[in-house]
Amino acid sequence: MKDVVAALASRARAVSSAAGSSIAGSARFRPALVLPVLLLLVFPSVVAADASAAAVSTDEFTDIVVPGAAFTEAFGINARGDVVGTYSDQTGPNSFLVHSFVLHHGSYSTLDDPDEAISLSTRALGINEQGDVVGSYVGCAVPDCSSIRLFGFVLHAGTYTRIDYPNSLSTIAQGINARGDIVGMYRDGTGTHSYLLHGGSYTSIDYPGVASTTNAIAINAQGDVVGVYRDATGTHGFLLHDGSYTTIDEPDAVSVTATLGINERGDIVGTYRDGRGQHGFLLRQGTFTSIDPPTASPVRPFTLANGINSRGDIVGVYNDTATTSRGFLLAP
Repeated sequence: MKDVVAALASRARAVSSAAGSSIAGSARFRPALVLPVLLLLVFPSVVAADASAAAVSTDEFTDIVVPGAAFTEAFGINARGDVVGTYSDQTGPNSFLVHSFVLHHGSYSTLDDPDEAISLSTRALGINEQGDVVGSYVGCAVPDCSSIRLFGFVLHAGTYTRIDYPNSLSTIAQGINARGDIVGMYRDGTGTHSYLLHGGSYTSIDYPGVASTTNAIAINAQGDVVGVYRDATGTHGFLLHDGSYTTIDEPDAVSVTATLGINERGDIVGTYRDGRGQHGFLLRQGTFTSIDPPTASPVRPFTLANGINSRGDIVGVYNDTATTSRGFLLAP
């Protein structure tokens, strides 16, 4: 049995590596763990410099840390304040073995898709008002599990349903709205694309003029979609509203802006890179505000604002002074 587990773990690491390289060949802040929500982002070494964007007040930040976890990352929050994310109880080369959690009324519950390959890397990435959860897991591509790959899932009323874009090499589900519409990304022989899953039917999403590097990450109740795409000038955020695309670039960004969440009011959260590091942001009524928790690393800050609910509560992840990833909640 140990040999089987070791072999599956080795293949899972290969799947994670392949996912990272095919979705951009990009480095992550934790190379051993492939986080699907950020596509095509490259984070070189940076040095401290003065930040020019306005900073959010530090008084409302609360850490989200699963007890005993080596690291914790918060990805989504619904109107009730339920938070989903990922954590690992492993370190070193096994840190890619992650679990998912739901934080409800101060209590953490672990989620692991029962269809996954011997508990290999379930990631909860989005949650809607009804408590439906979407995400991804590494599962068996064939009955004997001689081949494994990334699948999406939706957890509804206690039942997991696999999400697998037709003829794809891998699929990830990243956002879900109150109507049950799901957005995510898939990889095929031509590159990385996005999809909308509505009423059981898939619609492919590709930013105009960008054939192979589009990632839809979140969707609100009105059907507005945000995500990222890459072109010759760098990585950009986008908003898809009523069939029309709008590029979103944080004014102080240096080649990287990613829009990662949107609520019913049209508030958008995400991340951008400047000369100092990686920062979260809130875009509200045309104004960008930077987000960095007070305990974030001052030397090489790395903050992602991943989700926002209708009340304006924001969740995300940041690296602390020990470069350990911690989730956060920013309440208005």
